[in-house]
Amino acid sequence: MGGARCQEGGSEQESMEGGCSRVDDAHDKIDSEAELAALRKVLIRDVVIQENPGVKLDDVVGLSSAKEMLKNIALIALRFPQLSRSTRSVLLYGPPGSGKTMFAKSLKNEFNPFFAYVQLSELGTNLPPRGNRKSHVREIFKLAQENSPAIIVFDEIDELGSNESKYPGSLDVETEFLYHMDHLPEGKGNVVLIGITNSPWKLRGSLLARMNRRIYFPLPDQSSRESILKASVEDSSQAGSHELSQDDFVELTKITEGYSGSELKILCRDASMEIVRAATQATYFRRVREGEFEKFVPSTSNDENAEELVGGLMSLGASQVLLPSVTRTQFESALKASKRSTSKEDIIRYEQFTTARGFNGA
Repeated sequence: MGGARCQEGGSEQESMEGGCSRVDDAHDKIDSEAELAALRKVLIRDVVIQENPGVKLDDVVGLSSAKEMLKNIALIALRFPQLSRSTRSVLLYGPPGSGKTMFAKSLKNEFNPFFAYVQLSELGTNLPPRGNRKSHVREIFKLAQENSPAIIVFDEIDELGSNESKYPGSLDVETEFLYHMDHLPEGKGNVVLIGITNSPWKLRGSLLARMNRRIYFPLPDQSSRESILKASVEDSSQAGSHELSQDDFVELTKITEGYSGSELKILCRDASMEIVRAATQATYFRRVREGEFEKFVPSTSNDENAEELVGGLMSLGASQVLLPSVTRTQFESALKASKRSTSKEDIIRYEQFTTARGFNGA
């Protein structure tokens, strides 16, 4: 690719809008085989996901279009690369907590490739030699090529390809990154690169243009919110069952419009914690039978079937306590302290970006 040559951070490079070649500065090189071996060991330990995460694509609620598109991209690139050599880089963007990272990690379970997950905000801080971010980027790509089929996930990619990046030499690191992106289709290995960001508009055009597919992860709609709430209440382990009716769930989905998937899960956890919090303060308990065992359910002095226990909860063993079910009351308390993180103005900005440059994954 052609491009104007430029000088940046002591290294000669082509402008990123045209294409990337790079000349390594001496301080960007790894000085010895021992340093390289140490870096690769840490990368394999901390960046490469060895075991399948406990999440599947089917566990992600909604986002049917994103599932179909990303599954097809990964399938072709990883197993049938001869069918297409162009779509190797995908950007997932959307509000915080909309399922982007969980979605990307589910592909490890789906295809079982070599899988590297990189938190770009931490790159250069925990890897030897410290601060040598260009070398870290270079070796991550090399590891993926050597162990293909592979997926590399770069989370918080705006830390790399943004005009607002706070890291010194970030332009040099981005050039190194783009160089390897440009050479993905030429490599012998089958490698898919996934970038994740909450702020796609921060990315420089040079990086954004190289992401062949840009998929928007919107906040869950009413149907998806209901599914997430029902699943999350069941998964809350602090309290036992729940006493929420279908009407309660419908009302909760209306109240929680604008909540992300992760915020809905936190809401359910906080509602169940209301039960735990009440139990720690209870001095009255009701005796019940559970099979062959006698249990104590936290209650109040207004309960005519409850008795006062000196020492309250601390006077009981863990196996003796039976927590009451979660009800609408606990959710109402939890909602008072719950705030959504994505504003209506943010949503408009995501939708405008999607109209101009992306694809809605809903």
